[in-house]
Amino acid sequence: MSDADHTQQIQELFLLQRVAQRINAILDLEVLLEEIVDDVARTFGYSRSGVLLKDDATNTLEIAAVRGWTSNYHLNGQRFKIGEYGIVGHVAQTE
Repeated sequence: MSDADHTQQIQELFLLQRVAQRINAILDLEVLLEEIVDDVARTFGYSRSGVLLKDDATNTLEIAAVRGWTSNYHLNGQRFKIGEYGIVGHVAQTE
């Protein structure tokens, strides 16, 4: 295993630790998800990241937290019908 791979694994483990700590400390789901998305984006160097939650009652995915989109293209609370919108909707449909 290279030093870069080892360093990446350590960063991932620290991320998991921080997420677990936040889950135990933050009761507000919206705040929790915003912090987690921000941490994941910084840890992995992603320019865009987000968390979508599946709503079984409406068969939709809802954007719960998002980072990196500078326009109003994707906003928190926006919903997508599962199976009708892109690869994420397809994956959710086949779950």
